[in-house]
Amino acid sequence: MMIATRPQMDFSPEQLARLRFFNGESPDAIEWLLDNCTRLTLDEGEVLLEPGQDNEKLYVVLDGSLSVRLSQNGDPISTLVQGDCVGEMSVIDGTHTSAWVVARSAVELMVLDGDHVWALITRSHTVAVNLLCILSDRVRRDNRLIEKSEQLKSFYEYHARVDALTGLNNRRWLDETMVRLTRRSDICG
Repeated sequence: MMIATRPQMDFSPEQLARLRFFNGESPDAIEWLLDNCTRLTLDEGEVLLEPGQDNEKLYVVLDGSLSVRLSQNGDPISTLVQGDCVGEMSVIDGTHTSAWVVARSAVELMVLDGDHVWALITRSHTVAVNLLCILSDRVRRDNRLIEKSEQLKSFYEYHARVDALTGLNNRRWLDETMVRLTRRSDICG
């Protein structure tokens, strides 16, 4: 990770106001942020966050993209692009990070300290609503991933108990059934 030496952003308030995180906010209302943030540059493959890490910063993607993964080398469950943010959950609830966030390409990030995030949320209802919308989108996407995972689990459980060629229950089904029947007879007997 390489933090740029200049603390100020070379983005204008007008450019920031067009990003999803700030969308609809007056450039004048977010101008103060330019003096209170830094810029972070990551090369492709560099890790921004990893599970269990302390984090008190929110990162807004200015250019490039990040992937969110549940394991270091796992498939991405989400891609974050210009205007998206990451790290907000740790800032909001004060807990450790829960996923791997890795640069998919060279990426430029705006870095806001937790105190400035809270000040921004307090000052700007627009940014607070944008953050709620971003979090809501993530919850919905995560719900779809959980639903898909549950469907796959049911599919594999069924196929682990039923022979694909004959459609008959297999040895695993018999073993599981025998355990249930034995327990039932012990309770009733």
